[in-house]
Amino acid sequence: MNNNIKIHSQIGAINSIRANGYFIFSVSPEGVFSMSSNPTIHAYEDSARKECKRLAVNNPHTMYAYARLQGAELVPKVTSVSI
Repeated sequence: MNNNIKIHSQIGAINSIRANGYFIFSVSPEGVFSMSSNPTIHAYEDSARKECKRLAVNNPHTMYAYARLQGAELVPKVTSVSI
């Protein structure tokens, strides 16, 4: 059963953060961090680790790591009202 979800919206990201999902990012040999603009969020650590291994085998010299989503801050957009 695949419990991974693809993030396509801010609400999707909020739900993934609430669920403490795992996301994957790469680290180049030069130390540059990078991740997908709409990443897949893994529900389980084991799934994230396996995906890191798969990516590393397919992309030598690039390290793949995973991190757990723990929290975020969001300031709502302020709408001005003329009176």
